[in-house]
Amino acid sequence: KESMEAFGHEITALQASVDDVADKIVAHQAQSQVQVASDSSDGESACQPDDEIEAWISANLSHLPAQRETITAILGDDVPTQDGRPEDRELLMDVGYLNFSQNLPLENTLLYHCAEKVPTGGRILEIGTGHGGSAYTFSRGVRGRDVKIVSIDHRSFPKAIECLKDTSVELVEANSIKYAKEWKKLKNGQIDLLFIDGGHGLADVYADYHAWIPFVKQGGTVVFHDYDVPSDGGTNHLGVRVFLDALLQVQGISKSYHDGRCLMGVKSGKTRKVSVEDCKNAFKRIAVNICNIIDGEARVIKAWPQTASRLVSLLSPRMPASLCTPPDHQEPYVLIGAEEKEAAEIAAGQFPPNDAQADILTLLYVLGEIIRDSTEQAVMEISANRNATLHWREGISMLAEATSLEGFPRHLNAIDATEDIQNLSSLIALEQARLLMLMEMEQPGVYL
Repeated sequence: KESMEAFGHEITALQASVDDVADKIVAHQAQSQVQVASDSSDGESACQPDDEIEAWISANLSHLPAQRETITAILGDDVPTQDGRPEDRELLMDVGYLNFSQNLPLENTLLYHCAEKVPTGGRILEIGTGHGGSAYTFSRGVRGRDVKIVSIDHRSFPKAIECLKDTSVELVEANSIKYAKEWKKLKNGQIDLLFIDGGHGLADVYADYHAWIPFVKQGGTVVFHDYDVPSDGGTNHLGVRVFLDALLQVQGISKSYHDGRCLMGVKSGKTRKVSVEDCKNAFKRIAVNICNIIDGEARVIKAWPQTASRLVSLLSPRMPASLCTPPDHQEPYVLIGAEEKEAAEIAAGQFPPNDAQADILTLLYVLGEIIRDSTEQAVMEISANRNATLHWREGISMLAEATSLEGFPRHLNAIDATEDIQNLSSLIALEQARLLMLMEMEQPGVYL
């Protein structure tokens, strides 16, 4: 009881901190819309941005030109005539820091640029309204032009209704798959921009894609949310990663671009379906990459700064592992054995071909292998937090006993045995639960 009360106090304090920052953002957004003349001698504005918000803007501002240029290269340079196209700083203040949005600032700017490219008379369809942040961003992107925006969710969110009341967004409370049949029956027409951000299980994103991609016009844009940043590797949304890895493998979309947790692309040619077998193969490719690292088969591993040194510390008791960082702060490599030739190339700023990729998901499965095979003393020696390790190690053991499944990534027979997308989705959901436990062992308090 005392422990739960302590957790409650921590959560309350964190929420107060979040609310405080949100209030600052809202206040600064209001300030940015009003020009206040300065009566100071140096001519500076009386409305100076908050230091925290200014830091956030600076951190994201430098990325916007490259993002805009990439999207323009994919979708073309034609932008419907509109007045007052915002500068990058203004755009960040307008849609980047919405206190009701669940998106990252640069994800909102990406969605804004995609909506901006939709022609007058076009259609935008969103699956997964949530609190309305993405739908609001779309409405800002079309800026009063005659573009139909429809946002679907299986339940109604009062927050979204309130935040979207002054926009032209049409909110639909319905199952997205059933509503796709209704859309066809009503002959609502082709879609210029489809945004899929509904359920995050493999079966959910699989069903949403196949139900709605036929309605996207040739050359239309498709954007998926929660395709984790590359350094995470699907740790938070494994089902989404498996499906989108499979989609990219079969070239279901062209001109793909991954920014933040958004994957966008263009529909071109005949609609390509993603089979259950395609998803199985994508899941198995992840497993093979991890096993090659665990077994020492991969000698040159391309890592991320967040994972490289920790991966070396986990692998070193099992094999000779060393860290090699290129000049100019490029992504590091982990070398297994005395790979002198590769080390010399990396030190010279050259990049040898790598045998495997190491992201946070890979790191967690390496940790899971050690936990399963090692003595308690050995586990404690590599543990980031003793109490968390003891607690979640037992939880992982109970999960394995409850499901009677041999663990991923070592045993792939369970993947091969799945007969349909729902079975495979359930298997991946179990792995998602195990990943959450492993993450709490590695970084206590990240989720709880």
